[in-house]
Parts: sequence; structure tokens; C-alpha cells
Amino acid sequence: MLQAVVQARNAAPGSTVQALSLRQGTVEMKIAAHDAASLDHMSQSLRSNGWQADLISGNNTPSGYEGRIQIRAK
Repeated sequence: MLQAVVQARNAAPGSTVQALSLRQGTVEMKIAAHDAASLDHMSQSLRSNGWQADLISGNNTPSGYEGRIQIRAK
């Protein structure tokens, strides 16, 4: 899964994974990015690599956009 996370982060240049947490087989990532589209690119990359990825929240920030993605096995 970590390899898929790295590939997804590379799909959104300039994004930063701020936190990772694991709970009951689900990984949740907190991500800072330029915009909401960058987070969408990351979740699409994860899905194309065989993971279930859901963008569960997002907010505009002074420096761009911050959101959370949940990842789990299909």
C-alpha cells in the first residue's frame, strides 16, 4: 500500500502527506495540495492501482487545499 501511496503522491506534484493513520484495515491520509483537483488525482491513482480510495473531506487553506483520503483493500 505504501508504494501505491508514493505513486499517488507523485501524481499530484507539490502535494505533501502530512499524516498517516491506520485503523481497522483502513489507512487515512491527511494531505496538503495546491487544489482539490490534486487530491482527486491522488485518489484516482490509488484506485487505478487496485485500492479503494475515498476523498472524505477537503478545505481551502491560505496555502492551497487540505484534505483526507481513506484507503483500503478492495
